[in-house]
Amino acid sequence: MAKKSAATKAVAPVMSEDDKQAVLAQLERILADRLFSETTRMKRFLRYVTLEALAGRASRLKGYTIGLEVFDRPEDFDPQGDTIVRVQAGQLRRRLDLYYSGAGQDDPIRLTIPKGRYAPSFEFRNNTPEPETAKILQLIESPKARKLRPGLAVITLDNLSEVKDTDFFAEGLTAEIVSALVQFRHIRVVAIRPTVSSTSKGISTKDVAEKYDADFILSGSIRRAGDLFRVVVNLIVAETGQVLFGQTFDRTYTADHVFDLQESIASHVVALIAAPFGQINRFNRRAYAGRRNSVPAYEAVLRFYDMGMSPNLEQAKQLLEDVRQLTEEYDNFSTGYAIRALLHVYLCTQCVPHGDRRINLDAALSLASQATQVDPQNALGYFARFQALYHDGEIDKADRMAERTLALNPNDYLILAYFAVTEAFLGRIDTSKALSESARNLVGNPPPWFDIAPLALKVAQGEFDYVDDAIDSIDQDTALGLLFLKLAALGHLGKIEEACELLDRISKGDPDYLRHALETFEFWQASPHLDAAARAGSAPIVSAMEERRRKGQSKA
Repeated sequence: MAKKSAATKAVAPVMSEDDKQAVLAQLERILADRLFSETTRMKRFLRYVTLEALAGRASRLKGYTIGLEVFDRPEDFDPQGDTIVRVQAGQLRRRLDLYYSGAGQDDPIRLTIPKGRYAPSFEFRNNTPEPETAKILQLIESPKARKLRPGLAVITLDNLSEVKDTDFFAEGLTAEIVSALVQFRHIRVVAIRPTVSSTSKGISTKDVAEKYDADFILSGSIRRAGDLFRVVVNLIVAETGQVLFGQTFDRTYTADHVFDLQESIASHVVALIAAPFGQINRFNRRAYAGRRNSVPAYEAVLRFYDMGMSPNLEQAKQLLEDVRQLTEEYDNFSTGYAIRALLHVYLCTQCVPHGDRRINLDAALSLASQATQVDPQNALGYFARFQALYHDGEIDKADRMAERTLALNPNDYLILAYFAVTEAFLGRIDTSKALSESARNLVGNPPPWFDIAPLALKVAQGEFDYVDDAIDSIDQDTALGLLFLKLAALGHLGKIEEACELLDRISKGDPDYLRHALETFEFWQASPHLDAAARAGSAPIVSAMEERRRKGQSKA
């Protein structure tokens, strides 16, 4: 899919002489590009249909006429029997897409041959972003805007008890706190992943302030004895270490109190941080709409977020079944429907071998719609609708779901990072970079899959050495997107043996792993430049793997 980098306006039926001259200049600009400079017949085709359209003879552009005038067919030429015009028109459209996704992405006029016709279309573009991109960019904060809000760094709660499984509860509770806090536009929340804990030696509040641009720090600890646990939470001024607020919560570990505890902590934090903006003691409860106060539901949500962008097939299917049972038991579990939808998308876009695309995407769209019907304010539901539409190639509809998601929750760094990946694959460079920056500003030590977006742009630009160096290692738990990019880089760099050894290590017994991975890649709607780079890089690896298999079979 070609990148659109500017808003467009269709040319009126009657063009001014200045507009005609501008189109002719654009035509020459295209024909001078390497995609057309060595293809005499293709240049002749494009020049002919453009000049005829400018002369007011677009209605004459039929298969028969083009066969005679461009391809030198005799007068008894039958375009139904001889398909040369249709075939060449298809190739011309693909070359134009490639041109506008690369060298022509900023050209003032976009020349296209719409499917189903041979008359060209001319679009004059101004310098403002296209409507969809503009709306998304408006929902992403600039660095200047971020500075106007107080930054809150949330550090994973420490498990100070001897009960080992309390580690899971401490990390989960911290994740739930962050999930609640990011709903508030007036607070800039930075989530510091579990590699940092509040009692780790050598941690300075001033260091946290500088590293994460944080004004405040939320830290604390959990002690547990049997079913009783104590949670201590402190709100600290990052620059000075002054404790502004501290409270102890003594609770019994039961299903009914899990979310009550999280709400109590979040309420106190929000009351303090949001006070300058008039939000004292106001707590937004929409994060809980459609959720169930049960330990299985709580743990299912945590399992989903823990799975991230690197699920395996068995893991995804098991969680899908567990959440299905929960939504059958609790029909207003909105987040459960959203998770089921996202898992269906994962089955055909992030698992190898992939599942049936049509079945999974249809199921995803239905479940995501159910999630937003149960809770119209559930951003995760709209995010699931985005994924189903995007991976099905419905980009315009997906853009609208992205806008709705960000309007409801502009601070969820996982959603922002995923949007950055899809924008990178589409070739929307500026939007992808802005989304990546926003996501990274909201999380310390982000997961490796956050690198997919910038590295995809590097692959499309042919910077294969950079990509190879940046992706140090690949294992069975690595996100599939990183595998695509690593293989593309290795192929272009001629490191075929290294690529084969990598595939041998992660194939999990699937002899057709690479083929399945490349089929999955098709669902990511890659721009022509990225798609061409990925496939050109993987081609010699595919050949080498097939040769290995043939040798193995002959030995057997």
